[in-house]
Amino acid sequence: MQDFFDKSLGKSPFEKNASVGEKVYQELVLHRFTEVISQAFPILSATASGEDLNEAIKAFVKIAPSTPYIWQVPQNFWEWEQEKKLLNLPYFDDLCWYEWTEIELMMEVFEPLHVNTFSWEIEWKVDASVRLRELSYRVFESEFKNKGQWFMLAWYDRDKAITCYQEIDQVLYLFMHYLQTMSFQESLYNVSIEADVSEQEMQTYLFDALNHLAHKGVLTPKEIL
Repeated sequence: MQDFFDKSLGKSPFEKNASVGEKVYQELVLHRFTEVISQAFPILSATASGEDLNEAIKAFVKIAPSTPYIWQVPQNFWEWEQEKKLLNLPYFDDLCWYEWTEIELMMEVFEPLHVNTFSWEIEWKVDASVRLRELSYRVFESEFKNKGQWFMLAWYDRDKAITCYQEIDQVLYLFMHYLQTMSFQESLYNVSIEADVSEQEMQTYLFDALNHLAHKGVLTPKEIL
């Protein structure tokens, strides 16, 4: 049985006298993996060379994904291609993060939100659905040529059942990054030091953005009010 699976995945060749059915099954397996990866990464599929992508997927299938769940196969492919670099796409990692985050958050189960108006008197935390990423390409606008530095915030909107993305500046990115592992006050202190401004100035600078994120549920109170 293991020998049959290895052949179906292309890890070992079929014998010369292999049945047509066995070879058809191998093609079906490859087609299924290609379909799942292409659907998970539609922008990648539209921008990468079709021939190169198919060859990369074929090579990936031969080593067999490390997950038993078909929906996680695209993530396996992303990790594998990061190492192999068969596609030779400089924006590959950024784009896969952008596309995979939507699937990852949709497949997770999150606790109900407790949305509040922002106040510096409350101790806040970053919502469990939040993802932060420093990007080298503006993949969120399908811009793949010009390299630079952009900062992206993603989170899951429970009411609309969708993944949301928002471009943010570096200061807010650093603050949110600190807040994932530090207290609210520690995060404010550290980002103020990095920006070389007083904490009061930083509070004024961040207030509107944090108020917006609190209303979106991106920031939630550590204790239910």
